[in-house]
Amino acid sequence: MRHERLPDVARIEIAPRRGLARPEAARYVGVSPGNFNAMVSDGRMPQPKRIGRRLVWDIRAIDVAFDELPDRDDSSSNADGTWDALPRDAYAGIGIDHQVLLVVPSLELIVVRFGGALGNPSPHGLGSAFWQDLEEHLFKPLMACFLESDSTAVANQ
Repeated sequence: MRHERLPDVARIEIAPRRGLARPEAARYVGVSPGNFNAMVSDGRMPQPKRIGRRLVWDIRAIDVAFDELPDRDDSSSNADGTWDALPRDAYAGIGIDHQVLLVVPSLELIVVRFGGALGNPSPHGLGSAFWQDLEEHLFKPLMACFLESDSTAVANQ
């Protein structure tokens, strides 16, 4: 039996790649292709570039979007007062295009918001503009209604 000598690994040159196919981009980010598709749809990951008939993700754009993802300790709670308009016990879950589940136990309030994106969503995902849009277009107007109804109730007593 004849054995062919395998090439020396040190001599194999791998060309750096700028564009990644969808499965490679998902692997690069560390998620499944299905999760990656959802992240592209909701703006957390960039849209692909078209090269001929192929869709290719720019690794640099992926890096920028990845950097904007919240850290693990970035809580969706308001314990630190990040959202000025909301009580400290508020917390939120988010979905595609500013879909939100907001819970405020002190007000016995649960809000579910469906619909399109608010304001000018970041092309790279959940950066600070995402939360600023939620605060400006949802949290503040919602809390203004509560303040207004509280002052009306006090005036009627």
